[in-house]
Amino acid sequence: MASSVQAAPDNLSRALSTVKENTPECKDCLFFGVPIINELANQLIRKHQLFTVSTLDMVPSPIWSVALSSNETPYLLEARDLNGWNQMIQGEQLSLKSQEDFTTYARVFLRLNAPRSLYIPSLTNAEMNRIQSQGKGRKIHKKGVRVIKSKKRVGLAFYAKNVVGNLERWSLLIESGGQVIKAENQVFR
Repeated sequence: MASSVQAAPDNLSRALSTVKENTPECKDCLFFGVPIINELANQLIRKHQLFTVSTLDMVPSPIWSVALSSNETPYLLEARDLNGWNQMIQGEQLSLKSQEDFTTYARVFLRLNAPRSLYIPSLTNAEMNRIQSQGKGRKIHKKGVRVIKSKKRVGLAFYAKNVVGNLERWSLLIESGGQVIKAENQVFR
């Protein structure tokens, strides 16, 4: 006797289809993905299942992150459109208070929204010189995540290196619950 109940697509399939639907330039691409487990991201993001998705049909191979809520709502996470990130973070109900919390937040933000950039905890002297030569008099902090708090908002500034070796300065303006109001990325070549 055949069952009339169809199995719901597994979460990885849902993540792959979310990327495919949001990537019109790659309609015929073959996508693959893996769940994000046992990473720093899982310490901050606990109410969503996380996936990394890519394809070998584009060069260089793009990397996307997808979060699935408990009711299987997919959120495509990317730095150029923070709606997915903000909706996911709103469901997480974060409480960011300590320097360690903000550092974890910055690292997870990069991992999920800009997966080709890696957080760097401190700058070398050569990196400091590169920023000073291109920075137009901007104040430079050398280590960790710089946190500037106001009543309802927090400013975060931190550094990363991208896959081609360029230094990046990230500035985030976030609300107390973790939603990003504004994200800026400056690249130093």
